[in-house]
Parts: sequence; structure tokens; C-alpha cells
Amino acid sequence: MENVSLGSFLKEKREKRGLKIEDIVRETKILRRTIEAVENNDFSRIPYVYLKGIIKKYAQLVKLEEVEIARILSVLSEEAEKTDKGEKEIKIKIKKKEINWAKIFLIFCLGGYFLYEIIFFLLPPKIIIENFPKAVFKENIILSGKVLRAKRVYLNGKEIFLKNNEIQEEIVLQEGVNNIEIKAVNALGKNVSVLLNVLYKKENNNIANF
Repeated sequence: MENVSLGSFLKEKREKRGLKIEDIVRETKILRRTIEAVENNDFSRIPYVYLKGIIKKYAQLVKLEEVEIARILSVLSEEAEKTDKGEKEIKIKIKKKEINWAKIFLIFCLGGYFLYEIIFFLLPPKIIIENFPKAVFKENIILSGKVLRAKRVYLNGKEIFLKNNEIQEEIVLQEGVNNIEIKAVNALGKNVSVLLNVLYKKENNNIANF
């Protein structure tokens, strides 16, 4: 936030609206020299009895909010009393609004978080299994993978608990073909399953490809 004079503040608003001084004169019926005095912050040239009305007309024409206009007029009255009813130059400072990037960033982060939560609830879970073999010669293997958007995960009907959404489970195989089912369920009850088959053979002989 920075302070600018009332005259500079109003002039900036006028220029942002694409208005010329002539436009203000035409619409408000205020003399050009009076408008120029306002924009130069030279309020000593304007009788106090007319000053508030002039400022109000100008502010309304450049589309200031009513709350802002009321605040300006209130400050104007206070300053006028301090300077003997406008006989001297009245210096008023208006706080100029600037973009609060920290607040925008916070809103953006919160919006991203809520979007993530919505996606987490609405989309079904996803199971990713890494490098699972078709056949092995050893009894124990490690099932590795990742599960996304899941509240519960089951391995062959038994619930398992993940760390950082990652699966790292040791499986003891029976000789022959082993069926392994991974099932993931989200908070709304939507579920997906992945069925894997692995052949375990104790002897190192020809193994059919599955």
C-alpha cells in the first residue's frame, strides 16, 4: 500500500476510465479551472461550501465505490476543520490499492488443494505395478508398485498399509501358477482390481511363458 494525494488519486481514476478533463466538465457542469485545482490538490482555490459536492460528483463520475466516496468525504471534512474551513490548502492522503500477490498465491494454493480433494473423491483409484515377473524359480518375491487415490488397498483379500502410496509386499508362492489380486477402494467406495499371474517352479527346467 502506498499513499497518494487525493488529486492524483482522482486523476488516475479518470485516466483509467479514458476520460478527459473536458468530459468531467461536460458531465458535472464544474468549471475546468476547478477540476484542474482538484487534480493538482489545490483545494485552497475552492470554497469549502462547494468542495464536498465537487469531490462527490467527480468521484461518482469515475465510478468510485460508495464506501470509498464516503471515506474520502469524511477525511475531507476532518482536514478542512484543521485548516480553517478550507481557506488553506487541504492535503489529503488516500491509500492506493495494490495487488496482494501473497494473498493471490494463498488463494491459488487453497484452490489447488480443494481441486485435488475433489479429484481424490470423484475419480476411481489407480494401481501401477512395476516389473512383475511371469515366472520365477524362488519361493519369495517382492510385489512393488504404487496406488493413487485410494483409501484402502487389499492384497488377496487382506488389507495392506502403504507408505507414500507405494506397495512393497513380500509374497510367498506355492508351486505352480499363483493368482495375485490387488484391489484399491477410494473414499466413495469406487474400486479397481488388478489380477496378476506368476508361475513358481522349484526345478530349473523349461517353463512355459504365461
